[in-house]
Amino acid sequence: MDWIEHDLAIGNLDDAIAYDRLREAGIESVLTLNEFPSRPRPGFEWRCEPLRDGPGNTPKRFAEALANLATLHASHPRVLVHCAEGKSRSVVIVALHLARLHGWTPEEALAHVSAHRPVALPDDLLWAQARKMFTDVHQ
Repeated sequence: MDWIEHDLAIGNLDDAIAYDRLREAGIESVLTLNEFPSRPRPGFEWRCEPLRDGPGNTPKRFAEALANLATLHASHPRVLVHCAEGKSRSVVIVALHLARLHGWTPEEALAHVSAHRPVALPDDLLWAQARKMFTDVHQ
């Protein structure tokens, strides 16, 4: 797990199911971007919005993932955003969230996330689709 900002972290599936470590880190909420774990755990606000690498995610899916992250970040800070490996889907969603939050371009936000998450490696097709959706909404 890597802290991207003081109250926003990216991790992988192992991080998401290490509940004791999440509590020790002060994590209050989790956004799952894959199918598992999708059931809330006591003591955490938990949201699940499965995305996939590559093409095939609808703009609605991106919008729902971003809305869930915005809600968690505002109301239950110290958020963990995770996907299977914490390299692609979670990096993309956190980057778009930060772009919206700070008024950055998607590329500036991705550079910020990548500087704090060395294993960041967004799927090219996922990133292109997410960037287009973000640009279409914020023009």
